[in-house]
Amino acid sequence: MNDIYSSAQIVLIAAYGDSMDFGVPGISYRRHVVQHHEEIFGLRVTNIIREVEGDPLALWHTRGWTYQESILARRRVYFTNVQAFFECGQSVWHEDQYNADKVRNEFASHGLITPDDGSRFDAFVRHLRNYTSRMLTYQSDAYNAFSGISKSLYEGTFLYSLPQVDVDRALR
Repeated sequence: MNDIYSSAQIVLIAAYGDSMDFGVPGISYRRHVVQHHEEIFGLRVTNIIREVEGDPLALWHTRGWTYQESILARRRVYFTNVQAFFECGQSVWHEDQYNADKVRNEFASHGLITPDDGSRFDAFVRHLRNYTSRMLTYQSDAYNAFSGISKSLYEGTFLYSLPQVDVDRALR
């Protein structure tokens, strides 16, 4: 999957729902949240659409298998229960056109390697920490769901799921 996500021009993400059969909000079914416009004394007033906090169906960013999408895809379009938004390495563009957030948000895990990472191993540790906070239906999937990140960081062999070139650091 790492080759697919990193080679894709854009990845479409259904970031809302409790299964793959849930559908895509705004496409498969009508969304409940609507953006309203009102004219008041010649001034157009529009509400900014925000994500619903704590919604039990907003599971995408908690699932282990979706971590590769958030890290390896260069451009993503997210479909949530309230709006769609586009994200790339530099900014975020929301469907509502008025949202002031132009920086990457909590859905992203901020790229494969960031300037804050001192080395590939630091990036590996950061991703491992972020990934292990996610849920898997089957714990036996843990290695496979993370292996795309490992293979993208290290072109080599792995020793018991640890990068062989940094196995000494990993064991410490």
